[in-house]
Amino acid sequence: MKNLYVKAMRVARSMARATGLLDRLERSENVDARWIRSQFAIYDSADLASLDLPWWTYGAIDEVEKRLAALQGRARVFEYGAGASTLWLAKRSAEVASVEHDVGFAASMQDLFARHANISLAVVPDAPAKGHAGEARSKRKGYEHRAFDAYVASIAARQGQFDLIVIDGRARNACLAAALERLAPDGVILFDNSDRSEYRQAIEGSGLVERRLAGRAPALPISSQTSILSRTTAQ
Repeated sequence: MKNLYVKAMRVARSMARATGLLDRLERSENVDARWIRSQFAIYDSADLASLDLPWWTYGAIDEVEKRLAALQGRARVFEYGAGASTLWLAKRSAEVASVEHDVGFAASMQDLFARHANISLAVVPDAPAKGHAGEARSKRKGYEHRAFDAYVASIAARQGQFDLIVIDGRARNACLAAALERLAPDGVILFDNSDRSEYRQAIEGSGLVERRLAGRAPALPISSQTSILSRTTAQ
């Protein structure tokens, strides 16, 4: 069903562009109109990036934008899972260090990333799992027998602490555990799709304070949830 919906939206986007509807939606300052425009960008990071939107809930977008603005362009960001958010963050931060497991997807976005000198992308593919209990795994369909240990550990190769760590890729529970070691004292973690049952135990056991920001999101026809995790309630 997902693939059929995405294909249908690609066809609809072509028709909307030909009739001028897409352009009118893009120029509109109406929130609902811009959300409708974003629906045509589902699973198309380049198109979503052209709208200057990450793929989180609008509540989370607003919270992160305020936080980055308060840091006046000095924020250091680490991101598990590259995409439209990488470009959005690069416009608002001093440094964005992103890691991506999908080699083909990373290659498709490389030209866009190369336009921003403050983006550094590490491509760290998954590997065949050896069956060890401690391996970093993903429950995503098709990845059940793959391990993401090197992907998760890539944050350790970066110097210093981060003001914002985004977890929106594979093996998110393991990424959260690794992120705790590199989070600045007053930094925050953005954990996307935090309503999924497979993430709840890791989030609730992290020792961090969670703010759940549920609701509408760009490029999604249904509601979603993104959480902001911090060491104190003051964040």
